[in-house]
Amino acid sequence: ASTSKLYVLPLYKVRLGLVDAIKILFTNESKKNSKNNKNLSSKKINFFSCLAIFLVASVYYYLTKNVTITIITSITMVVMSFFFTAVASYIVGLVGNSNSPVSGMTITAVMFTAGLLYVFGYSGMNGMIATLGVAAIVCCAACTSGDVCNDLKTGQIVGAVPYKQQIMQIIGVAFAAIVMGPTLQLLHNNTPGGIGGRELAAPQAGLFASLVKGFFGNGELPWILVIIGAFIGILIILLDLLLEKQNRTFRLHIMPIAVGMYLPFGLSIPIFLGGVISYIIDKNNNKNQINIDNGILLSSGLIAGESLMGIFLAVMVSFGINNSFSAESNITVILTIIILYYLYKRSK
Repeated sequence: ASTSKLYVLPLYKVRLGLVDAIKILFTNESKKNSKNNKNLSSKKINFFSCLAIFLVASVYYYLTKNVTITIITSITMVVMSFFFTAVASYIVGLVGNSNSPVSGMTITAVMFTAGLLYVFGYSGMNGMIATLGVAAIVCCAACTSGDVCNDLKTGQIVGAVPYKQQIMQIIGVAFAAIVMGPTLQLLHNNTPGGIGGRELAAPQAGLFASLVKGFFGNGELPWILVIIGAFIGILIILLDLLLEKQNRTFRLHIMPIAVGMYLPFGLSIPIFLGGVISYIIDKNNNKNQINIDNGILLSSGLIAGESLMGIFLAVMVSFGINNSFSAESNITVILTIIILYYLYKRSK
């Protein structure tokens, strides 16, 4: 139910853009553009695309040792990545990266790929690995396309040359791919419970795992919950359409409800409190956008800093230094007081 509204509508709205994009890949129209609108040539785009598809297909074969599964998963990955890239780019272009329904697109990829492999008679570990392999690539494609779209949109506003931006995007993605694997392994090995444990909760990954186990493993899909969720989704969409026809300012959005159902309370509560604080500030300052923007920038810095600090602590633990940064240590208490004082001064 949610898929029809979240994905089909954006795809319909960008259908002409998709057709133009395919034409450019075969006609190389980008060379006709002016210097400020110059893009990578279609030959380079096609070359890197084919190289990426070949490398991913090689990984699928390495993991499954099955030619048929490799062909099915590779074709599925290419088709779903193409269309979900359009959806992510459209939504990010309208409302920003934070609102891109990547989790929903990944769940759709899991369900579609698992169902397809199940129909072809595949099961067991090969089915699970192949399904998660497709979902991982689709997820990365959607995330990266949204990020690239946002950067190109910003670049157009400030007058950047797309060609140079695109080169840097390729370099950035390449370095991120190299760094990401060791970083995740470092966090998994040096955090109590690893990724998916109490300290590094992974609700989306847990959801994907339960779906895959339901198709190919010993697990069982909770069909009653799936049916209830589908019914709630249909009901919310119908109510939202009803409110839209009546020109009500209050709207019902399915994504926040769906995401809130499987995110842990450790994330849901700060999101709710942040919304309340934003509402109070907005109300008391007559919608002063500068205050809101400053708050968003500061919050973004704190989130990024917390993530970098987590990696730093994991590195320290890997070297055997694991007693100086506990919640009860003086260092932690002092740093917390400093941060709170800084926030108080900036807020005042």
